[in-house]
Amino acid sequence: MAALRRYERAAELFAGGVLDPNVFINDRLPLDRHPQALEQFASGIDLDRKIVVTP
Repeated sequence: MAALRRYERAAELFAGGVLDPNVFINDRLPLDRHPQALEQFASGIDLDRKIVVTP
């Protein structure tokens, strides 16, 4: 339950503009390149990378 509260607080900070989510995003890929995002995740390499797939 404590972890849920931390996520809620983080969501509040993002929504309030206190935190900039772009700082945490490494890559943005269009939807047609989603297999590349899944391959990167499945490889286990660079698990700290954050990839946003956009429609």
